[in-house]
Amino acid sequence: MATDPPLRHRAFGLDVVRAVAILFVLITHSALFIPISNTGPGIFKHGVLPVFGLIGVELFFGLSGYLIGQILLKRQRSLRRFYLHRLAKILPPYFLMITLIALATAAPWTIIWAHLSFTQNFDPNMAAFFPVSWSLSIEFWFYAVIPLILWRAHHPGVVIRRLVGIIGLLLIARLILATTTQPYWEFGVHRLIPLRLDAMLFGVLAAVIDTRYPRLCQRICHYRVAIINLVALVGICVWFGWMFYHYPQFEQAHLAKAVIFTLTGFMIMQLLLSAKHHLEAFARHALLSRIASWLSQISYSLYLIHLFIFSYGATMGWPVGITLPLVIMSSLAAASLMYYLFEVAIVLKLRRWLEHRWLAGT
Repeated sequence: MATDPPLRHRAFGLDVVRAVAILFVLITHSALFIPISNTGPGIFKHGVLPVFGLIGVELFFGLSGYLIGQILLKRQRSLRRFYLHRLAKILPPYFLMITLIALATAAPWTIIWAHLSFTQNFDPNMAAFFPVSWSLSIEFWFYAVIPLILWRAHHPGVVIRRLVGIIGLLLIARLILATTTQPYWEFGVHRLIPLRLDAMLFGVLAAVIDTRYPRLCQRICHYRVAIINLVALVGICVWFGWMFYHYPQFEQAHLAKAVIFTLTGFMIMQLLLSAKHHLEAFARHALLSRIASWLSQISYSLYLIHLFIFSYGATMGWPVGITLPLVIMSSLAAASLMYYLFEVAIVLKLRRWLEHRWLAGT
């Protein structure tokens, strides 16, 4: 989810995807301002809104995989440089938020340690401390294993075979889990670290195709394929919305829950490639380009901080028409401050100093 600091050459299409992803997450959490109906769950609050956040996080996963794939395959960076580059983006803002939350809540050390070690997804009781951090846990462990997956894979064909094979094995593992234990959705499937790594592997696969197989990439990005893929993705969103609204039925759809992420990951892979190659023409519009670039750059800070501002705003008791715009603007402002004053002004300089000191010649 973490993004690069300001660069001269940014992929406009990927900036748009990242901006859409964070906006989708904000849309989902705006449900905090919709009162609970006395007549039961409302389809908008409990069916429509949750889908935006789910797809938004899956887009983030795909983007992370794509960018890591580009780093490892195209730039041929050393592992030391790879880990310093990525962890210096993710860890400092994440640890800053954990520190602030711990000071504000006086949480037990066991909860704090679970978040520091990225093991919070294994215990549902940890979720309330830093609710959005579950996705960072999956991303961190992905960074830990992806170099092993690509170890000594010097030919792109070998890389693709490994990626497809592991994606297939993870699907089989989810199917076995679904038929044997019938897990609950949130912590048994959605946040289960070992079996969710394929969300980012599809992004790596997109990077391999984009970098090494231009003809295949051109076919995948064909506008007819893109339209079919987008329609199918909308269909999956409708299915998710319907099942979220009828949640008891959703918890019984074990096989569907096992398969759905494989389908979603495949569609997001195509979407990333299409966005990168087809949306570049809109980059000439200066205002649109600046907005997409700005949202993309602050998206990680915004993801980390917005839910606390939303949650506080929801307790104020003001009219939604006033509170919701106010918390959105406050979240954007706080994320911008965190990005420019912390990520860029401090973390980026520290990373460059470490690169100069430790990675000379790598």
